[in-house]
Amino acid sequence: MKIEIVNTIESRTDDQGAKHLSAILSYESVYWRRGQFGMRRHTYNKPLIKRAKDGYSYFLTGFVPRIAKQFPSATIKTMFTEPIDKFGRPILVPEGFTFRPDQLKLMAQAIAAKRGLVQSPTGSGKTILQLGIISAMPREFCCLILAHTKDIVTQTYEELCKFGFKAKTQMIMEGHRPPLTKPIVVATIQTFTKYSVDDYMTYFDMVIVDEGHHISNFDGPYYQVLSTLLAPYRFAFTATRSPNKEAEMALEGLMGPVVAKLTINAAASLNIIAKPKLRLIKLPENFNIRQTCKSYDEVVRHGIVGSVARTEKICNLVENGVKHGKVTLVMVNQIEHGNKIQAELKARGLVVPFVQGVTDGLERVRVKNALIDKKLLAAICTGVWSEGINIVSINTIILAHLGKSELRTLQNIGRGLRRSDDKDTVTIVDFFDNSHPHLVRHFGERLCLYFEMQWV
Repeated sequence: MKIEIVNTIESRTDDQGAKHLSAILSYESVYWRRGQFGMRRHTYNKPLIKRAKDGYSYFLTGFVPRIAKQFPSATIKTMFTEPIDKFGRPILVPEGFTFRPDQLKLMAQAIAAKRGLVQSPTGSGKTILQLGIISAMPREFCCLILAHTKDIVTQTYEELCKFGFKAKTQMIMEGHRPPLTKPIVVATIQTFTKYSVDDYMTYFDMVIVDEGHHISNFDGPYYQVLSTLLAPYRFAFTATRSPNKEAEMALEGLMGPVVAKLTINAAASLNIIAKPKLRLIKLPENFNIRQTCKSYDEVVRHGIVGSVARTEKICNLVENGVKHGKVTLVMVNQIEHGNKIQAELKARGLVVPFVQGVTDGLERVRVKNALIDKKLLAAICTGVWSEGINIVSINTIILAHLGKSELRTLQNIGRGLRRSDDKDTVTIVDFFDNSHPHLVRHFGERLCLYFEMQWV
């Protein structure tokens, strides 16, 4: 079988090769069709290799390592000129900064592979890994860093400035599209998609995607940019991978396979991150919830948001944390839930900020810095702070909401994993509520994750 790597985006094979590849370059997709008794779920294998008019079948270049592993006898030819400049040694200023051995290993593995996914737990220093790779790139290289939130972009820009890259860096977000003029560009994906392909197709030599699991499909904003950007070096960073097959294939096809990995437990054993300590709290059973709530939304409304017992337990934990000088972060999914917790805490004499989607950037930075400096000992937040926010002072994470997503649970827990001189553990609080099958089922999913992570 012959494989030709046309460029960093696309590769191709002939009809014979396409027959061999069709099985491994596809995934089970789902669609819904209305039937006699309502909408019915149907599945089919969606191909990721397509025949073109020139007689070749094309697929994303990120799948080449998968093909090479599955078909070791395949002949693979590169049809474009790859950069010959060699990466140097990662160095960050100010002088005296030293990379940990695990960081040096992960960066070396990524650079050697040229493209792929770097998986490292929250709190282990993924931004430092990114900056280290940037510091090692050849002097004339240009690098694009993409993220999905303003908070992450702002935080990354601040880190770039801190380590001496300010004069070389351009920050792009909030819909503003200035001309690309600097060798390092850090941008929100939402704004960067508004650029013309001609503006960036050949401008960058390297692209880095923070929270890479957001590359989740073949028609979203990340696909729009990464399928038209010819940068030969491509790295995605994430703490957790999506269990969704389409997301897994999109990430691999556009960026490459996992090329460097550090697990949460390995990082904890190396004293890189704080060790999670799980605290499970049983709530009193409310038989009225089981009898009256039929839909999932009703369970959320009455069993989570409207649960007096849950709110009371949460506020007791926050109050106790403040009393002992510990920083507590309460994670919620519903705005109304956060408002109720905030109101109850205010009634107890505690003014606790609630960071949500409408909270402006300056206020988010103020709250974050106040938590870091321990001038503020508690905050409530929605999913806007579930990823990419560095608050090393957090001692307790309270999972106040309903949910069964492994990815979201680990991302939420990750907010507290950063280790400091006076913090080597973080308490994770979760609630068991037997008032409705939805509540039991979701808790069961999270409990299985805790067992798998060996936290129980």
